[in-house]
Formats: sequence, C-alpha cells, structure tokens
Amino acid sequence: MKYKSKGLLLFAYGKDGELYTRELSVETLAKLQHVKSEDMQELCYTYNIDEKDLIDGKEFLEDVQSKCIIDYDGSLEHIFVNGFESNLGLASTDFCQGKFLVMEDVFEELCEEYDIKVDWAGK
Repeated sequence: MKYKSKGLLLFAYGKDGELYTRELSVETLAKLQHVKSEDMQELCYTYNIDEKDLIDGKEFLEDVQSKCIIDYDGSLEHIFVNGFESNLGLASTDFCQGKFLVMEDVFEELCEEYDIKVDWAGK
C-alpha cells in the first residue's frame, strides 16, 4: 500500500516566538521545479507506508510520555500534518527526533489543531 501526501507543510518560529506554517501543495511544488504534478507526487510525496500503520499524534505523544517509545527504540521517519509531509519533530525527556523540534506541550496543542499522523519505524 502506498501513502500519498498532499505536499509539504513547514513549521517555523517568528522572531517574537509566534508559530508560523507554510503549506505547499504537490501542484505548487511541481510548478516551482518545472515538472508535472504526477511526477512530483510519485517521486517525492508517495511513500511505501500503509495508512493504517501510521500512529495518531496524540497516541504517539502518550507513548513517548510513558516511555513506551524512546530515542533508541527506532526512528521517526515522517510526521504528516493534515495529509502533508512536515518538518515537525518532538523533544522530550527521553526522545528528541525530527527537524523542527517542539516540546510536548506544543506538540499536544498541535495535535488538537491538526490531524497529525506519525510514521514510527521501531526496531
């Protein structure tokens, strides 16, 4: 089964600490790269992941908080936000993986605001 993301959702902090997002659809990314949308989708935003294997963001956070998941258990492969690949990551006591790291409380707030799915590759 293949999971197709809608594109890319980037998180960033502003100079006053406000959280920004930038959503780039596959179509927009394809135009920026001067390629067809179908090619961009297949080459960059289609994953060998079955959607049923993705972990809900809140559940993932609970597993990290209860130490069922720690850094050495595996690897955070992808975090999808509203169907988009994201740069989101999580920093906690025994866990620190991802590109744009947020603490547990911020991750929890984001789970309330967005549909977050985690691709965790456990050992």
